[in-house]
Amino acid sequence: EPTTRISDFCSSTRVSRVFTASGSGRPTATVQATAVLDGSKTVIPLSVENDRPGYFRVHFPPNARGAYTVTLKATGSYKDSFGDLTSTNSAVTVTIGLPTRWDEIRAWLITTLYTLALLFVAIFGVYGPVNYTLRAKPSQRNRLINLAINRMARSRAQLDIGTAIVWHGWSLRRYFAPNRVPGGEISLPENIIFVHRRGNDVAVQVRKPGRNESGPQWDLDGRKLTHADGTETIVSQMHIAYTESGQRQEWKFEQAATRGDDAGGAPQGVLSDRAASLAGDLGIRDRLRRARGLRND
Repeated sequence: EPTTRISDFCSSTRVSRVFTASGSGRPTATVQATAVLDGSKTVIPLSVENDRPGYFRVHFPPNARGAYTVTLKATGSYKDSFGDLTSTNSAVTVTIGLPTRWDEIRAWLITTLYTLALLFVAIFGVYGPVNYTLRAKPSQRNRLINLAINRMARSRAQLDIGTAIVWHGWSLRRYFAPNRVPGGEISLPENIIFVHRRGNDVAVQVRKPGRNESGPQWDLDGRKLTHADGTETIVSQMHIAYTESGQRQEWKFEQAATRGDDAGGAPQGVLSDRAASLAGDLGIRDRLRRARGLRND
């Protein structure tokens, strides 16, 4: 004779019942389930879900509660049921229980995880690429010339060719604000920011100091520059300087035309300066000047 086993499994919104139709453990049998609330004649169909070979789960509606009589009916081939296509009734009480503290914590953890994943996709997969594409980008045209080096230079080859106001590394700050280059990227104090705009315009902005922070003092063409001034547009040949610990450093801003525009080409004059420096190192420049009747100085 086949054996029939019924066990109860309760959750906060459903009652599942595990039923084995036969000892063969074969999942080919079909199981149907209905329920009738005590004191009512309305038959409620229940959904049946395969659990594992030979087992299934019966799901009550989410709003079900009270005492029910459940009818389980298994149909199938003769060999699946050992000749016993059985139908059985069982009394079931459905109650709505409150979730435990761990259930609440687990639900919040899952919700937080999915929320963070959604924010990550929205920020880095949607906003980030669109923002980076639409923002103005730093250009190799815009350079700062170190005037201290130029004052000490004895030949044109020793003149400072300038430092491009561009990013020199990758960071989240560059990803979300590619047009704002902090001074630290070009070996200047961090409290100044160069803001690139469309049309190759450049502005400078002094960052607001912290509560216990002073920072270097900046001036633009002799005029003091503070964070209260906001962004100040600078043009070619303007001088920008900072004073820190009694030492003054002065730079000249230049917007040089480039060969290859913003494709990374060197400014005009840079390549010739490097060629002249190499010629001087090899002694070629002096010989050329003597051949032209010029005096070396």
